[in-house]
Amino acid sequence: MKEENLLNRITVNPEVMVGKPTIRGLRITVEQIYDYQIEISGGCRSRQESRM
Repeated sequence: MKEENLLNRITVNPEVMVGKPTIRGLRITVEQIYDYQIEISGGCRSRQESRM
């Protein structure tokens, strides 16, 4: 899938998930996907990233 198509699936709505970027039509935040990928790869966020 092209990067542009993937980015079109990300939406921001202040009334959904406190305005965090989400996957269109779902209540899954981009942050949740990012955290999941970090978790399954065995990595961890740096201190600076975890404050975002």
